[in-house]
Amino acid sequence: MSLKFRGASPQSKLLMGVFLVLLVLTACSKGKEEAPTKGLKDFNPDLAQPDQRIEMLKAKLFDDPDNYGLLATLGDAYFESGQYAQAIEIYKKAVIVNPKSADCYNDMALAYFYTGNTDTALESSNNGIKADPLYKNTWLTKGFILMSVGKFDEAVEPLTKAKELDFGGAIGQEAENFLNQIKLQKGKS
Repeated sequence: MSLKFRGASPQSKLLMGVFLVLLVLTACSKGKEEAPTKGLKDFNPDLAQPDQRIEMLKAKLFDDPDNYGLLATLGDAYFESGQYAQAIEIYKKAVIVNPKSADCYNDMALAYFYTGNTDTALESSNNGIKADPLYKNTWLTKGFILMSVGKFDEAVEPLTKAKELDFGGAIGQEAENFLNQIKLQKGKS
């Protein structure tokens, strides 16, 4: 998958790439909240490429269109394949079925961000924080988005919160990396 970060420095591009990999590893259906497994028992997402997974999941959703687990997994497959607009539509359906899905709000925020819609991305991350204020990924995403658009002072609070919620963990370490990046950027000013 090729992402384009217009106007970003090579160091920022690297951080954004690392952040994307980290988020894919904690994808919507595999985060803090466990996705229901109904309809997924015979589906192994690791066995298929994203396009194959998408087609299999769409077929399964035909018979069970309100299955949160299938919707979340399909949104993740679209996201992983760089089809962010399609991921957004599926994540919207998933949060209608499960409005407490902070993780799907988080992934939807990232998809909006990667399509260039920063305001809606921030709105989605705020909805994720409302759904579960202890979900560390959403705090990290909000800070990442704010930092990426140069709102360094605003990014400090959500990044600090992510670090506090996952002190010593992967999310906490990524938040610390972003906070250090902000310090470097502010030092150049």
